[in-house]
Amino acid sequence: MCVVKRNIMKSGLLSRPRHHSDRMGFRGMVLAPLLSLLLGYALNRFPPEIITESRLYREDRFGLRSALQHAHEHIVSSIEAVVSRAAPLRDAVLQKFTGKVSQPAPPGPKTDSGGSYKKKSKKGKDGGIGRGTATRLFTAEELAEHSGADPSKPVYIALLGHVFDVSKGRQHYGPGGGYAFFAGRDASRAFVSGDFSEAGLRDDVDGLSGQDYIGLEEWLEFYRRDYREVGLLVGRYFGEDGRGTEHQRRLLQRIGEAHQQRRRADTDKQLFPPCNSEWNEARGGRVSCSRRSGGVSRDWVGVPRQYFTGGGGKKRCACVRDRGPPSHGPDEGADRGDLDHPQLEEYPGCPPRADSCAIRG
Repeated sequence: MCVVKRNIMKSGLLSRPRHHSDRMGFRGMVLAPLLSLLLGYALNRFPPEIITESRLYREDRFGLRSALQHAHEHIVSSIEAVVSRAAPLRDAVLQKFTGKVSQPAPPGPKTDSGGSYKKKSKKGKDGGIGRGTATRLFTAEELAEHSGADPSKPVYIALLGHVFDVSKGRQHYGPGGGYAFFAGRDASRAFVSGDFSEAGLRDDVDGLSGQDYIGLEEWLEFYRRDYREVGLLVGRYFGEDGRGTEHQRRLLQRIGEAHQQRRRADTDKQLFPPCNSEWNEARGGRVSCSRRSGGVSRDWVGVPRQYFTGGGGKKRCACVRDRGPPSHGPDEGADRGDLDHPQLEEYPGCPPRADSCAIRG
């Protein structure tokens, strides 16, 4: 999952705005169109180079574009709510400054030769990756008909076999849009890999990292929150009866393992917080500890140690508590904290109780 999007989601920017138009008085009705005009004027003169030349854009273009897209949708929805009482001006303001034209809500799924209806089910223990509330079953060919090429049909995308109506973002998911490659198919892997070539736009998510599996789960939660789920895609994750396949079972297992791994990492971070680190050309590198190093607030400082986190010789700098009983082990009478933990080593040439150490070559 991309960092930009995750931070914006946590900040609440992507959450659906509350509508307060019913409480707007005469003053709001007068000021709302003026504020919308000023906002549009400012946005039209915002130099795009500020974004396109930024390091963030170059390093995480997809995450930044995703964040900006949904921030744009949030702004559009907010403007729509504010000026909803000024009906004669509403459509003109929205069309001129947001490019959005009021349209009726897309119709719900209809029973036809392409699918069948099932009773909706509540979110189960699978965390929402399973069947969920979807009702219709799509074949790959039927899903491909909703790529946006036909303006009379809604635009659909699939993620982990779940089909969503993204018609309200047609300008992004339709032909020529920044996310057109997602429309009419299940390209789950690309959501976390960033590979938007034909080879990368596929539904196979085997061999990803634990963080990527959690990222896919977060993407699914996002689409369920911001868009309407209209069905399931028959294929890798769901069978013709709408039940989960062996691929889905393995996916659920990997997501569960990823969450366990994250919980272990969080616990490990509390026990051995990461060090502060600095480097300059004249003095070289240095690691140090403080009561907030590693982003972990605590009532002790600790001393830097090399912490071997797993196989393959992987290690990182950890701040280790050097007073009181150990966190694990039988010797509760010792006043050495966790200094005797078997996965720790001192930095060469650094005093054992120093709160900072120089890093040599």
